[in-house]
Amino acid sequence: MDNSLLTLMGASALLLYAIRISFKDHPVLCRKPHACLDQRNLFAGNRIAATLLGFVLAIVMGSSGAVTVMLVGLANARLLKSPANLLAVTLGAIVRTTIIVQVMAFQISHYAMLMVTAGVAPVFYDV
Repeated sequence: MDNSLLTLMGASALLLYAIRISFKDHPVLCRKPHACLDQRNLFAGNRIAATLLGFVLAIVMGSSGAVTVMLVGLANARLLKSPANLLAVTLGAIVRTTIIVQVMAFQISHYAMLMVTAGVAPVFYDV
């Protein structure tokens, strides 16, 4: 078999396994029904903090889709109760994706020499 086909099959199997694990109700995360994550977390009442959390999670995980799948798994396990906060975290992940796409859309070649000059200037001027 081709190496890329094996990589695709392995990645698909790993994704399906991660989705299966995320949809299970984990007693380690929520031992008592009243002590779920939504009552203990930082972003329980603050949608701006939830949006920032989604932004940071998307940076750490590298994908807004992964953040959304994780949130769906947590909501399905009844660990997060507030739909408004779930949407705020998803919004933060999508904002991160939008910013990355906009940065990639810029034509950096027009500003390349300016960036090189800004990076080299402190070396010559001992800043």
